[in-house]
Amino acid sequence: MSTHPEHPSSRDATSPGAVPGDVAARDVVSENERTAWLVPTAVLGGLGALLLLGAGGATAAASLSVQEHRVDTTVTESVDTVVVDGRSAVIEVVTADVPQLRVESVYAGFHLESAPEPRVEDGRLSIDSLPSGSWPGAGSGMHVRVTVPVEDEPVDLRLSGDAGALDVEGDFGDVRLDTEAGVIEMSGSARTLWAASEVGAVDLDGVRVREDLDVHTEVGATEVRLLGEAPRRVSVTTRAGAVEASLPESDWWVPVVPGADEREPQDLTAATVCAAAPGDRPCLYVSSAVGAAEITYGDRSSTPGSGARER
Repeated sequence: MSTHPEHPSSRDATSPGAVPGDVAARDVVSENERTAWLVPTAVLGGLGALLLLGAGGATAAASLSVQEHRVDTTVTESVDTVVVDGRSAVIEVVTADVPQLRVESVYAGFHLESAPEPRVEDGRLSIDSLPSGSWPGAGSGMHVRVTVPVEDEPVDLRLSGDAGALDVEGDFGDVRLDTEAGVIEMSGSARTLWAASEVGAVDLDGVRVREDLDVHTEVGATEVRLLGEAPRRVSVTTRAGAVEASLPESDWWVPVVPGADEREPQDLTAATVCAAAPGDRPCLYVSSAVGAAEITYGDRSSTPGSGARER
C-alpha cells in the first residue's frame, strides 16, 4: 500500500472527489461545503474544551487554530472488506472502473499532528476515526472517500458513524451501515443490506438486494425503492417515524409478529420475523409503531396506517 501525502499547493487537485472521469462526478460534497461543515464541528468541540479550562481558557484561545490533515492512499493489496468507523463524518464509498482501490481522507480538528492511516490486514481495509482523547475536549470532523474497483467478486462494506452521512453507490457484497444521528443513502446493489439509524434518515433509492434487506430506525424518515426481483427477506421497522417503500410485484409472504410494538426495531430482523416463511416465497415485514407506513407494489399502493402487517 502506498501513501501520497498532499502538498498544500495541490489541495484543490487532490481533495476527496477530485478523481478522473465519472468518479469525480459522484462527489456531491464540494471543497467549500466540506470545509464549512468540518471547521465548525471542530471549533465547537474546542470551545467546549476552553470552558473546561477555566481561567486558562483565554490564554489557550490565543493559540487555538483549526488544522487539516489529508491522507491520499492507493491500496495495492487484495481487499475483500472495507471498514470505516467515523466520528462526525461524511463517508462515501463508490465502485468505479479504476485499476486500484483509493482512499482520500480529510481530518479537521485541533493539534492534529497526524491522522489514522488506512491499514490492510487479511483482506480487510480499516479506516479509523481520530482518537477521542487526542486532545482533551477537542472537536474533530472527517471526510472519507473510498473508490473501489469493479470486481467479479464485490467487496463487503461495514460503515458506521455517530453523526454525519454515510453515502454508498455501486455494487457490493454484504453491506452494513449504522449511524446514531445521521443520514444513510445508498443506490446500487448488494447481496445483503443492513441500514440502521437511531435518529436520522435512511434513503435507499434504487437498490437491488438478493438476500436479506434490513432497515431499522428509532426516529426518522425511511424511504426504500427496490429494483429488480424481490429479495429473499425484507424487514423495515421504525418506532416513531414514517416509512415509504416501493417494492417489486411478487407473491409476498407477510408474517404476523405479536408484541412487535413493544420490541426494539433492530430486534425485528429479517431473519427473525421471516423465520417461518416458506422457501418458495419472498418474505416482507414493515412496521411503524407510531407513524405511517405506505407500501407501493409496482403501481399499487397500500397504506395500512400504523404498522403494515397483512397476509
